[in-house]
Amino acid sequence: MEIDLRDGNVLKWLIVTMKEVTKKWIQAGKVLGEDADAKVNCPDCEKGILTVTDVVIGFAGKTDRILCCPCCSKENVITMGQA
Repeated sequence: MEIDLRDGNVLKWLIVTMKEVTKKWIQAGKVLGEDADAKVNCPDCEKGILTVTDVVIGFAGKTDRILCCPCCSKENVITMGQA
């Protein structure tokens, strides 16, 4: 979707862009939720390969899987139940 930024509609452009990035993060989470070793490009900068760090939440019986881009430092977290 192309938006002409000259018409002063920057907010609409920003919302559309944010929605697309959010969709990419959800897809990255699905892939890396199944396979922590998968190679997934950063949804934000599209340059870095996301790294995965698992942190066990002992009392809850769950794990936080932290997805992080080494290039732009954007992060997202997936909380996963017991396997």
